[in-house]
Amino acid sequence: MYKKYTLNIGIGSAVYQKYVRIMQLTTVLLIAALMQVSAASFAQKITVSLKNAPIETILREIRQQSGFDLYYDGRIIPKHKRVDFTVADASVEEALTQLLRGLPLSYQVDGRMIAITERKNEIPPPTTATTLILAYPEVRGRVVDSVGNPLAGASVRVLNDKGKRTTLQTKTDGNGYFELKNVPEGYQLELSYIGYVSTTVVAAADIGSVVLKAVPSELEEVEVMVNTGYQSLKANEINGEIVHIDNRTLNLQAGTNILDRLNGVTNGLTFNIGKNNYNNPQNKTNIVIRGHSTLNGPLDPLIVLDNFVYEGDIENINPNDVASVAILKDAAATSIYGARGGNGVIVITTKKGQFNQPLSIQGNVSAIVTAAPNLFDVPQLPSADYIGIEEMMFKNGYFNGILNSLTTPLTPAVKVFADRSAGKISAADSAAMIDWLKTVDTRRQYQDAFYGKALTKQYAVNVGGGSAKYNWLLSASRDENTDHYGSTSGKNNANLHHTFKPIKPLTIQTSVYYTGRRGTQDMVEPFGSLTRVGSRQSVPYVPLFDPSGNVLPIYRGYSQHYLDTVGQGDLLDWYFYPTIDRTQDRRISEISELSASIQTRYDIIPGLSAQVMYHVQQQKSDISNEHDGDSYYTRDLINRFAQIGENDRTVKYIVPLGGIISRSQAAVKSYNFRSQLNFNRRFAQHNVQAMMGFEMREVSTEGFSSTTYGYINDPLSYQSVDHVNSYPTRPSSSSSILGAPIIEPSVINRFVSIYGNFSYLFLDKYSVSASARKDGSNLYGVSTNEKWKPLWSVGLGYDLSKESFFSSKTINSLRFKASLGYSGNVDLRKSAVPVIGFTTNAPQDGGFPRGNIGTIPNPSLKWEQVRQVNLGADFALFRNRLRGSVSYYFKDGTDLYGPRRYDYLVWGAQSTLITNVANMSGKGIDIALDGRVVDQNDGLKWDMALIYNFNRSITKDYFYADDKDNLARVLSSSGSMITPVVGKPLYALAAFRWGGLDAEGNPQGYLNGELSNDYAAIINAGYGHAEKSGGVVYIGPAVPEHFGAFRQELQFKRVSLQLNMTYKFGYFFRNSTIMYSSLINNGYAHPDYLKRWKNPGDEHTTNVPSFIYPQTIYGRDDIYSNSEIHIEKGDHIRLQFVQIGYHLDQRIIPYFSSVNLYLNVSNLGVVWKAAKKVKDPDYPDQVLPGKTFSFGLRFGI
Repeated sequence: MYKKYTLNIGIGSAVYQKYVRIMQLTTVLLIAALMQVSAASFAQKITVSLKNAPIETILREIRQQSGFDLYYDGRIIPKHKRVDFTVADASVEEALTQLLRGLPLSYQVDGRMIAITERKNEIPPPTTATTLILAYPEVRGRVVDSVGNPLAGASVRVLNDKGKRTTLQTKTDGNGYFELKNVPEGYQLELSYIGYVSTTVVAAADIGSVVLKAVPSELEEVEVMVNTGYQSLKANEINGEIVHIDNRTLNLQAGTNILDRLNGVTNGLTFNIGKNNYNNPQNKTNIVIRGHSTLNGPLDPLIVLDNFVYEGDIENINPNDVASVAILKDAAATSIYGARGGNGVIVITTKKGQFNQPLSIQGNVSAIVTAAPNLFDVPQLPSADYIGIEEMMFKNGYFNGILNSLTTPLTPAVKVFADRSAGKISAADSAAMIDWLKTVDTRRQYQDAFYGKALTKQYAVNVGGGSAKYNWLLSASRDENTDHYGSTSGKNNANLHHTFKPIKPLTIQTSVYYTGRRGTQDMVEPFGSLTRVGSRQSVPYVPLFDPSGNVLPIYRGYSQHYLDTVGQGDLLDWYFYPTIDRTQDRRISEISELSASIQTRYDIIPGLSAQVMYHVQQQKSDISNEHDGDSYYTRDLINRFAQIGENDRTVKYIVPLGGIISRSQAAVKSYNFRSQLNFNRRFAQHNVQAMMGFEMREVSTEGFSSTTYGYINDPLSYQSVDHVNSYPTRPSSSSSILGAPIIEPSVINRFVSIYGNFSYLFLDKYSVSASARKDGSNLYGVSTNEKWKPLWSVGLGYDLSKESFFSSKTINSLRFKASLGYSGNVDLRKSAVPVIGFTTNAPQDGGFPRGNIGTIPNPSLKWEQVRQVNLGADFALFRNRLRGSVSYYFKDGTDLYGPRRYDYLVWGAQSTLITNVANMSGKGIDIALDGRVVDQNDGLKWDMALIYNFNRSITKDYFYADDKDNLARVLSSSGSMITPVVGKPLYALAAFRWGGLDAEGNPQGYLNGELSNDYAAIINAGYGHAEKSGGVVYIGPAVPEHFGAFRQELQFKRVSLQLNMTYKFGYFFRNSTIMYSSLINNGYAHPDYLKRWKNPGDEHTTNVPSFIYPQTIYGRDDIYSNSEIHIEKGDHIRLQFVQIGYHLDQRIIPYFSSVNLYLNVSNLGVVWKAAKKVKDPDYPDQVLPGKTFSFGLRFGI
């Protein structure tokens, strides 16, 4: 079965074997634990025995056994009523008559169809004043579980004689008791508690103890409504691919960023780690949905918050306020977002109040501790060996040219060698100093001096309630953070939602969001910067303290002998002490966001409504870099500009004494107006949903930067400076001008869109849907047609399990769907029209205004477009204990942005032009399975979930490039960035073929199929055409093609355990190694140096070439470092998080409806990997993320 379906969808034979193994694993873990043998016959006689079952569950059982089609409006079936139902060998009519007895429903048989409708023309009960209503003055009782424990906080609602809820309700106290007054005779009580089966009992003065049973093994099919940002739809009636993530799943992980909580819990989505494309300022996340759809355009999915595109900082969203997240994956789901939906859409919906809800309080308090980074994760050559290399280079005269340099400092060891050579220190002192330096490891000193554990404290509460015409919810939260350096920051969130129904057809919803963030961050010198000494980039033994623990200076930008003599004592101290300076430089950031929306809906006629919505959002940021007067930054700038008189040695400070504050302010404003018509009506067996609307958006950005000199805090003052004249500066004596305030360019983007969506459902099993959107912008094209981009989608759905001929005890539901659609991608930095920036010349150049052409006209520039086809199925098996979905998709990206050669003689500023130059294609599979393995009445439950994804995205065409199919294009990228090569993945790895070492320790490659150490010829042949040269081989993709997660959840009574593992397969990465040219010229070393070839015969035991000094052979390092021997498979399995929870017994918390204590541990590391040389394939040669421990409690009142 697996082989047949895999080959049908076009997967190659080398891949489908992996699918077979994965599906077999799924079968072992989920299906085998759930299988049961049963015999079912297709017959007219009905035999059913169900206890405390919902009406719809019994109707489904009757339909499956009888083969009849049942049609009814789901709204007329009492949702909360449960009954005991038993019939044996009964006819369909007998079963339905018994089931519907006492309910306001009737049925009518027509052939093989049965229609259930509301009972009409019932004789109303007497309503005259003489009618006597008998009622119980008091109704008492107690609610307990199956072992007699009281269920505190259980809901008790009164149902009238028609089974409908009344306004009478209460909750049980800490001992499970309740009391209601004036309950009419004949009414019923509905008793419910989370995690237990609700039940109803007839009202009586004393009903005694009512036992609620835990949720039974058969899982109810829960009707989930998914918010797409434009409308709410039933998840089981959507023809597009949408993943709904509820609040419970989001709470499986801790953290302050809502998007981070999606990692490992949803299919079709992955986090690309360590890819350079995310340095693009437009890309705020590293999230990818179903692979990339662009080469040079924006990579981020679109973020939608409460129905509107979100333009702010993701960190501003409080995860505790989020009710659910929807991931829109295919074009049928994303095309409604038009030109911005090509990368997928993430729709975030926050919590709202509920109608007819008593006052409810929910809260969360937590502390998150993250272990300090471990710098020893990064491979480093020992200090003694590094100093040995420097000594050899010193003796060979390498450093002679910089021994007397003013601006190039010497490393500590080279300085000792130079002083000993000049006779400034004795041989004994020199040897002692070198011996001490060999014991210094900057990693250890830096880690002890700067790093500590990070701590985040979170406090969140929301209060809400509602009546029949009004509901509200107010939430507030506070985050307090201390990072690894000890810097502090805080975030305050406050949200207020109101929903009014002043008159029956009118609904008004208002929302206000506020976020305020303030942080004070010590501007600590990064570790990599401290180990950079002059031209030596990675010196492992730079001491921060002497053997006695005294602070030592670091020399950066100037040599020691220059600082010892410059200014003859008239200048400020010019030495840099990192451990002291950390307290004298700080970055203070203040970010505030305020957004508000009003959404109105008017029900014109039944099924037809009109909506008008308006949303405004404003984010302001104010970032100040403050440098105290004693900070190295301030002292350095003052000394460089200071003017010393030749005769009297008087110092004139061009930069005044005091602190320096550099301040930058920015503001982003967005306005969104939307008007929309909605239609949702059922006509017998026909259900129609449609909408059409008009939308306008405007997004503007502006900023300002300035610098204040001579700042004194007490008394508060600053000094003006000369921004006009230039002055000679040290040490080069070149003239410079202090920078003037800068006004950042103001940018306004406006968009206009019209859109529509239509879906039709027949007999609750056949559906067709379509959507269309047309976006307009003046960024693209010249003609009106090119300024407007029409995008559309169509979808089909078929619920096979609702067919009359379908009868299966194993398969409870089976629905197929297919869709085709187009969405787009827009880069706001690109324009079809010329862009000119205006500045003012410097005063010495006349101060005249000047215009600079930043972008030349490009009238052919168009929107990027993504076409996607999706085929999928949703199913439920084994009495709904196993649910899942599977989908196969393929997509094509056309008119993708990229550089092309341009005649620079026409415009000399550049030789390339960004235009639509490429096409790409992708395909993939998404599988999600959720199963309940064990469900016992004693409270033991065991759930499993499996997510599997496959995605492969390749460059299909790349126009205007002579080397578009040359593998050598990816040799230098190491798979860390998108490098288009036709026919290869977007992130690809290639390498030189490796021929081992020769007898002299030189690396060997291949040239025309033969071993060779003619490195220049190998490289030139490779870059001429890699595959034809035979010297370059394609390795594979550098991002996982197979990825997913496996989650287990155990619950026993009040204790729960969740464990989540993620996996990535089918990709490669390149390990770092020694490059002798970088070692000599830049000081980059690697532990592989210790494995180098030293003596004849070593070529049989090592692949590290010999060290030749000086290194003059072109390409020797490149052939070795970019060879295939440094490639490893990235396949690995990771333990992502473990969470343990405990639900407190409500008998000890009588005033709370629930209290849940939890402990979460995340970033637990790799439990299996194919690679042998690195600890974690996601972070090769990098510091690994620290383990995170979260403690907290959630409560409800």
